[in-house]
Amino acid sequence: MMRYLLGLLTVCLLLTISLASADPIRVDVYQDETVVSDYYQHTNWSNNLVQGGLFVGRSASSIGAYQSRSYMKFAVGAAIPEGATVTSATLHVYLNAKYYPDDLDVDAYIAGNWWNESTITWANAPGFLSPTPLDTVTPPFIPQNWYAWDVTGALAGGVPADGMITLVLRENQEGVAYAWKYFVEREFNSSLGAYLTLEVATTGEAPTADAGPDQTIEQTSPAGAEVTLDASGSAPDGLNYTWSEDGTVLGTSAVLTTTFSAGMHTIELTVTNGTGQSDSDEVVVTVADTTAPTAMFEVLQPKLWPPNHQMVLAAALSDVSDAADPAPVVNVTVGCNEAANGAGDGNTDADWQIIENEGVWEIWLRAERAGGAEGRIYTIEAVVTDAAGNAVTAGGAVTVPHDKGRGPKK
Repeated sequence: MMRYLLGLLTVCLLLTISLASADPIRVDVYQDETVVSDYYQHTNWSNNLVQGGLFVGRSASSIGAYQSRSYMKFAVGAAIPEGATVTSATLHVYLNAKYYPDDLDVDAYIAGNWWNESTITWANAPGFLSPTPLDTVTPPFIPQNWYAWDVTGALAGGVPADGMITLVLRENQEGVAYAWKYFVEREFNSSLGAYLTLEVATTGEAPTADAGPDQTIEQTSPAGAEVTLDASGSAPDGLNYTWSEDGTVLGTSAVLTTTFSAGMHTIELTVTNGTGQSDSDEVVVTVADTTAPTAMFEVLQPKLWPPNHQMVLAAALSDVSDAADPAPVVNVTVGCNEAANGAGDGNTDADWQIIENEGVWEIWLRAERAGGAEGRIYTIEAVVTDAAGNAVTAGGAVTVPHDKGRGPKK
């Protein structure tokens, strides 16, 4: 019983596995903007890129003191594979400069997504979705360095319906002391813009690729033959499919019809599910020409009379074709039961001639025979062979009788 349970557990583990992503997924910031309080509470700062553009801290001027926060929106929904769970999320922001020597802790919060970088102000900025920060980075803050916050909690409940999350940086003791930092927004320097790194895990049925049985297909043209590849035996449904040969992608549909040249082809099918799990299978496709050419052979003059030594068009080969070979080889031979110059035949040679004329092979024979024999028999054979070695043979006989029925003289 225990052996059975262990075997069943092994099968289940093969069907349902949990994988962490091999490499973190990077998501660059989609929108980012700073907001400033008090005198500037209704000001949008999208056109201000001073020292990096994203301000965090407290400062003052002739118009009084004010605080600043930086909002960042990320499109995480499109980056996370279907069915995956985020196990870790880290916010990376680049510090370009700071105005005061004093440092304060900087917190990261999650906020609502209903804002746009071209219109956001302190007055209309969405509030925090939790009073508790996701993470805090403590001093020292040294310009020209990256800083990171663990924001995994922002995705603890899954990805929002709109696929977006908003993260906000603010000082931990906002309004207590003067400490002003300049972080970089993407418009200031796209290579130093904020980004998230996500690690994900998934639990689901591992895909199984089925490329179908090996196929041998008759060649139907000089280019080869159309072949249908069918991956419908793969499981489960909803997979992504890639057919390839020697690293070249042939198509990405479950059922693919394409032309293969003559010969043997090893085709690889790779199936991938929404969480990045994949499996592969191979199918061997052989395109072969096993069909002989076609041709029409016709005896035009089965009997040559009178034996006046003239050349007569006696037979013809025409309509030579082959589906796979545009130029099959034609070989026409003529045999005879008498010598070319025998006794009583007039001493004229050659006694046959083969002329190819625009796809028609004309067989010309001499109307003569030996005087003391029973009559002449010409035997004609035509062999048409394609590039694969398939051949068709046709032929016939033409006679030159000794006379019209009396036989040779004794």
